[in-house]
Amino acid sequence: IQYCGAFCHNARAIVADDRHLSEKIETLIKNGNAANKAEFARRALEHYIEEQAIFDVLRAEQEVRGGKILSGDIDELAAKL
Repeated sequence: IQYCGAFCHNARAIVADDRHLSEKIETLIKNGNAANKAEFARRALEHYIEEQAIFDVLRAEQEVRGGKILSGDIDELAAKL
């Protein structure tokens, strides 16, 4: 008797998601969005890195607006940490 439970259900969902994602990538390549999977992966990573940089700047601006900013002598600030 094999016990599967939630793990097998989740594993099946992951495999289905992977298949679906792979099909989408192949379609994007066929449509000329990238020459191959390696180029697609590079572009996806570059896009993700750019999005993270934008997110980091927006979060920093929000922290400044929220008053979460340090100012003063760097040595004194470091000593407080």
